Amino acid sequence: MESSVFVFHPDEIVLLDSFELPVLNPALETIACATRMHIRIDGKPFLVLMTETARSADVLEACAAGSGKACSWVPVKSLFAQDGSIPEPLARNAGRAYGLINWYSATRFCTRCGGALDDHPSETAMRCPSCGADYYPRLAPAIIVLVHRGDTMLLVRHAHRIQHLFSCVAGYVEHGETLEACVAREVLEETGIAVKNIRYAGSQSWPFPDQYMVAFHADWASGELVPDGEEILEARWFSRSELPNIPSPYSVAWKLIMGELNG
Repeated sequence: MESSVFVFHPDEIVLLDSFELPVLNPALETIACATRMHIRIDGKPFLVLMTETARSADVLEACAAGSGKACSWVPVKSLFAQDGSIPEPLARNAGRAYGLINWYSATRFCTRCGGALDDHPSETAMRCPSCGADYYPRLAPAIIVLVHRGDTMLLVRHAHRIQHLFSCVAGYVEHGETLEACVAREVLEETGIAVKNIRYAGSQSWPFPDQYMVAFHADWASGELVPDGEEILEARWFSRSELPNIPSPYSVAWKLIMGELNG
């Protein structure tokens, strides 16, 4: 039986002030939830709850009741911060739980026959009782790359994301494409330059909602910067000593830019 509970509402998680998960208790078992599911991580069972924002105060009271400790809502993205305040196993497991509960919430009906889905009897999956189709959690692989030219790095300002930040070129992998080919294509399409010496730097699960980020370094090969004007508003070369506003430390982009991911 579960002893600890992952309790979310849209983009936050409940943590005790000791940076621990709430303990399962009768108040939590009966709290109104949009979605609830049971998962196993490293063989250990957990209950995962997606609660409603309107019930935030009630949820905190229920979480505190089981442990006798104060608790609070914490942004899920902050779990990926690099300041060492959040234990790495907690961040990793919470990321998995968050990705799964969002997938579970969105995966309710069979795309073959339209029937309602049930929990798979033995796997982390959903099964259609009408036609037998199985549905597994999805991951969307994406690349993110820091391009170097001498002592400078290429940073871009995106049209459809936080526009006051400069970040790395990133994009989703297409069918039939290697990760390295995706790096070259995305950089060329978005900024007009060709790259070489593409090399793996690291990876990060990014369950917002289901990305898996694979990070690379690459070197400028040829061409001049010409932002595509659709996805990229601005592309510039920066030295590390004169960086613009960049993403927060919990992101893989920050790790690339600050030299924490060198492959």
